[in-house]
Amino acid sequence: MPKIDHELAQRGIPVHLRQPYAHWRIAGPGSIDLQAAYDESTPAYKGSNLFHKILEWYSAHYSKDAVCVPPLGKRPILVRGQPFVLRIPPIFNVNPSTKRATNYIEGVNDSFLEILSPDEMQQVQEQFNYMAKQASRLTLLLVSLLREQPIPNWLLVKQLVMSGRADLNSATDAVVRLDVGSYPWCAQQAVEKYLKAYLSFVDPTVNASILKTRFGHNLPRLLDACSQHCESFKQVTPYIAKVAVTPSQRYERPQMTTREAVDRVNLAYAICDLVAHIMLPTLKSKRSE
Repeated sequence: MPKIDHELAQRGIPVHLRQPYAHWRIAGPGSIDLQAAYDESTPAYKGSNLFHKILEWYSAHYSKDAVCVPPLGKRPILVRGQPFVLRIPPIFNVNPSTKRATNYIEGVNDSFLEILSPDEMQQVQEQFNYMAKQASRLTLLLVSLLREQPIPNWLLVKQLVMSGRADLNSATDAVVRLDVGSYPWCAQQAVEKYLKAYLSFVDPTVNASILKTRFGHNLPRLLDACSQHCESFKQVTPYIAKVAVTPSQRYERPQMTTREAVDRVNLAYAICDLVAHIMLPTLKSKRSE
């Protein structure tokens, strides 16, 4: 563990992300449930018990705040017409249906849950299952890029993905606060940065200056450029206009319902998830070369 930790520290990886990294280094790639209970019937260094041993090591050597693994992301979710923040628990490639979705909704108490019908509870669970899978891919993309990659624009790609991820969380916060004046720009910026990250990833001649002068904040133009490299992006064409806004619109109050606002933010997540879905296999193949 000291050797692995030193190596990860040299790469600038924060402590809370070194734990899954260490698990993958020891056990190989695969699923990790950072919230799984210790299993007394399983050997100490097998399955989820291995992660508990890694967590114990980090807890003994670092502060509690540094070791604490944050949620994989935040999503807006409507329950009975009210927007809430859904915090995605730290699970990687784990079946999310094994988790009770309502445990991760901020501000929801037992009294509120009692008035929900079985159909409403099922709908919440299905949304959680879908969002958790997206969050896992988006986090795996970020974790992969925190480690230096054999690509010319690695630093630029990493910075764009990190910034885009922060914009996604900001969009969620803005919608749930009913601050409908700021969330459209956050959602637009997230999509813009993920698309620019992909272009920088596939084209070594692209740099920050080219991205700014050639594309600016024009999402349709960015999407068209991405589609020239990968046809999978064409499926987003009918939806890109729904998240595209101009810088001047940051100061205008959009005329839409809360449901429309939540749907727009979730659409931005879906487009960013497509970028992660396309990039991850290539990153994996490059690491194995």
